[in-house]
Amino acid sequence: MSIFKRFFQTKPLGQQALDPLYEAIVTQARQPAFFRDYGVADTLDGRFDMLALHVYLLVQRLRPEGEAAGELPRLLPERMFRELDRALRENGISDMGVPRRVKKMANVFYGRAMAYEGARADRAELVDALARNVFSDQDEPAHAGRLADYVLACMNKLDAAALEDILAGRPDFADPEAVA
Repeated sequence: MSIFKRFFQTKPLGQQALDPLYEAIVTQARQPAFFRDYGVADTLDGRFDMLALHVYLLVQRLRPEGEAAGELPRLLPERMFRELDRALRENGISDMGVPRRVKKMANVFYGRAMAYEGARADRAELVDALARNVFSDQDEPAHAGRLADYVLACMNKLDAAALEDILAGRPDFADPEAVA
């Protein structure tokens, strides 16, 4: 394939939508309300929890779309792990330690995704899953119920959102400040 052909070739759907969608996830996950009002720890772990939660929310919304969503359900977590790898390296973690840490984060992400998926039909189970995962360092996670309400509101809004809007990098997440 000539260089010109590759230059003008369009990206597959998943690749085309990946960057703006991932940026929207990061923007939402960094909302100050999670750390100020929801009691999520403003630490690397707390920020990872919010990023992983929002990646999960979009993956679970896109997965049933099949071919219409392209490779996004696979590409979003991969992108998150690439960015985490890059961030660890920028923060001075040795090259030999990065793969081990990213693998651990991947295991944590997929474990949490399974816990959230298993609990999504029952608010009480979702509260428990969030308490165990996002608020694991707190004896009494007072805000797990509010975060569960936020997650359920996001699921409802994302389910109602047009796929075209999501693929254009405009997922309709709930406003964390509006969830009581």
